[in-house]
Amino acid sequence: MSYQILEKQPGYVKELGRVQNLQQDLYGALRVCRDGRSHLEVAKHCNTESVLELFSFYRRKCNNSTVLKCLG
Repeated sequence: MSYQILEKQPGYVKELGRVQNLQQDLYGALRVCRDGRSHLEVAKHCNTESVLELFSFYRRKCNNSTVLKCLG
């Protein structure tokens, strides 16, 4: 029995190394996903601010146009 264990030990070590590499790859993928989500949240916030600024500009333009019509 001990002989069989020792005989297969290099295969176990190799497979364990593959599992550890896979685990590192999964942690890397998780980090990329988390960073991506974080950046998407920042972009969403910035995009919302930009849209609100555009609406504000359009509203001011309409108000100015109305004032000019009243004066003219």
